[in-house]
Amino acid sequence: MEGSLIDAKKTVSNMSNDGPLRWQQLVAEAESTAFRLYDGVETPHRSCGIAIAETFQRATPAYQALRRGGITGEGQCGAIKAGELVLGELLGDPDPTGAVTDRLRSAMVRYQALWKARVDTGQA
Repeated sequence: MEGSLIDAKKTVSNMSNDGPLRWQQLVAEAESTAFRLYDGVETPHRSCGIAIAETFQRATPAYQALRRGGITGEGQCGAIKAGELVLGELLGDPDPTGAVTDRLRSAMVRYQALWKARVDTGQA
């Protein structure tokens, strides 16, 4: 399982060099890795948020708060929120008083458009 984790730092540093096909491969690899961590067949089950954090080699403690829609079932989808947090960790300004980076804003707009196109939220 270790060998299939996404090297987030390498991925971010090479973003401008990757074409659409590379991104499709990266998304497919990330989706497959997160699912394998989540489904509990090859490894013990993780929540969807923790599976995404581990997929991108991020520390997992804060992602525990995303379990079952914010633990209580009333919060946002843990998988979607985890994706946003990973983007923030990788593309955000490390200065806590810094402005939102252009890369983070662009990635967040694209990420939100992609999940909204894929997820049926019903009446939510």
